[in-house]
Amino acid sequence: MSKVAFLGLGAMGSPVARHLIEFGHSVAVWNRSPAAVKAAMARGAKVAPTPRAAAEGAEFVFTKSLKAAIEARGAPLCSALRSSEGPRLQ
Repeated sequence: MSKVAFLGLGAMGSPVARHLIEFGHSVAVWNRSPAAVKAAMARGAKVAPTPRAAAEGAEFVFTKSLKAAIEARGAPLCSALRSSEGPRLQ
């Protein structure tokens, strides 16, 4: 299965992360508030102290927050999003 990072465990993120874990993926999570992180950890997620730490080595990174995405991957993520091979940032 895949190594996945999930940044943000709000109303949408928590259920998605939970399903990824249930389907056998290795999921690292980061969230601003500790309560959601504790619930994900109880389900088997690995908890990361920062977005970058969660994304380290991940095959896929999910986020609803551009700020968290930039902190996770920095300039390489922004460059990839701006490239002709992927979606463009406006």
